[in-house]
Amino acid sequence: MKHVLASCAAAIALACIPVQAAEPPFGDKKVSLSARDQPATDFLNQFFAASGLRVAVAGTVTGKINGRFSGHPADIWRQVSSAFNLIAYYDGAVVTVYNANDVQSRTMTVASGRAADLSGAVSRGQLGDATNRVRITSAEAVMATGVPRFLDQVQQIASALPRTAVRQQPGSVAIAPGMVQQAPMTPGGIEPYELRVFYLRYARADDTTMNSGDRSVRVPGVATTVSRIMGDGQPIGSVTGSYGEQKVRQSAPRLMGRGLDSVRPGDSQSTPYDNDDEDYLGLPGGNGANQIVVEAPPRSGPRITVDPSLNAVIIRDRPENMPAYEGLVRSLDVAPQVVELEATIIDINVDKLRELGINWRFNSGDWGALFGGDVVRRTGNPLTDALISGTGQANRGLSLSGAIGASNELLFRINALEEKGAAKVVSRPQLMTLSNVEAVFDRTRTFYVRVAGDRQVDLFNVTAGTVLRVNPHVLVDGGQPRIRMVVHVEDGSLLDGTVDRIPVVERASVDTQALIAEGESLLLGGLTVNADADAESAIPVLGQIPIVGELFKTRTKKRQHIERLFLISPRINRMEMPGVASGAPGAEPTKLGAVTRVPQANNHREVLE
Repeated sequence: MKHVLASCAAAIALACIPVQAAEPPFGDKKVSLSARDQPATDFLNQFFAASGLRVAVAGTVTGKINGRFSGHPADIWRQVSSAFNLIAYYDGAVVTVYNANDVQSRTMTVASGRAADLSGAVSRGQLGDATNRVRITSAEAVMATGVPRFLDQVQQIASALPRTAVRQQPGSVAIAPGMVQQAPMTPGGIEPYELRVFYLRYARADDTTMNSGDRSVRVPGVATTVSRIMGDGQPIGSVTGSYGEQKVRQSAPRLMGRGLDSVRPGDSQSTPYDNDDEDYLGLPGGNGANQIVVEAPPRSGPRITVDPSLNAVIIRDRPENMPAYEGLVRSLDVAPQVVELEATIIDINVDKLRELGINWRFNSGDWGALFGGDVVRRTGNPLTDALISGTGQANRGLSLSGAIGASNELLFRINALEEKGAAKVVSRPQLMTLSNVEAVFDRTRTFYVRVAGDRQVDLFNVTAGTVLRVNPHVLVDGGQPRIRMVVHVEDGSLLDGTVDRIPVVERASVDTQALIAEGESLLLGGLTVNADADAESAIPVLGQIPIVGELFKTRTKKRQHIERLFLISPRINRMEMPGVASGAPGAEPTKLGAVTRVPQANNHREVLE
């Protein structure tokens, strides 16, 4: 009987809501439109009016459109919506156009056991589609994801359902018909949960964002990792932590909007639009990332949250699951390895070495540096012969690259070359980082180019210089510490030539990985620069006589060949980091109402009775 009443209530709610939400029902009649710097809102109103549909455009839809459009309305809409990341929601009467960033997630609570009734009503009303959908998260909660109009309709149905709970046998499963996913439901009421606070010593509880130039790297914290492994009652899409590089790009690979005048879009606007039709030049703008709105989290199921001020992870779950959390947190909260990186950037004048006739032998232990290609003793390269001479063994590895055990000896020889004008230490930065955390040395110059457009001017930055990125990883192999390094080297400079009065930038880059023992260094080379210089000298007075003065002038052309070396020396910094207990071990628990607190050395426990 109660299910019948619930169905009647849902039917009454659906009677007031148009059904069969889907894509706009475009007809077969062709339309023809022309736009020039027309706001997207005005263009959409004109387009849907020509298609015979009523439309409401959200205020988040921005941008201007240029071009001529002719053909079936469905084809034109796919073209415009793809370029502007638009979503249309048709409720049977009006087409509402939203920006893709307007898609939200909302948790709607109902009486215990009514979640299946709500999802079934949405499915029967055919309100959902690929973008707008609902998902049962517990016996009394449904997670709805979609545009605001869809969320409002689901909220109306939820408000019309009875507020009386439905009794359900333990272990039963509520099956939602249609597109709604299935989820096991726990019995209603308060379950015996345990609260525990884990105070972290070394690891970060919350996510950390590291910015470097135009790159953003998000490192997940302990809470995000535990949430992904154990689950916390939230939908999978609500976990935002990700490890890796994120580089934001614009919606269209065009000039306009990609400079400083552009608005950086969210992830949903990262889909490129490429159309060979040059008549269409409209480009969208973005207004931020997706917004997640949660009205009331479900009462049942585990919960994991973070207190950034205490660097603590707060977990609520059943007591029998707490040992798993404790072991997982203990494994993640480990003392990090501190690595000291010293990078020496060296310029070698190869022509000067030839003039000096220097031929120095350099050995590191039983062998020299690893220089490329089955080379025995002399390589024929004056730079190689001046710095490192063979040991009778065939060298291995990349050209002008290798692992050196006696880096100080190499630097002494470089200093000697520097006194003779054949070498120069450009820079010698020293950085401290953690194992598996990238360290960046950036020494660049940036200038901005102004590009004039139609009714607006955009700026584009051009950067040139030296960028060194090193990501060290400390490991133990056979009881001996070793360091694995992922290295990216980028070296650029501004040339004298110009294109459209814009300086030409020359760039060279090296990406490699190396595994070296503690105390060794990594030598990277092969980045060459050729510099041409013209010089003229003349005898005073005589050299200024027309025609005859050419006999008293001397012109010389000089071409310098510069080799740039990168010597990277990692060192493991063994710092003593004593742990700090968050509570006094062995302290008597104190009773606070219905909560029992048990201070511990590594965590804090609260039991709900």
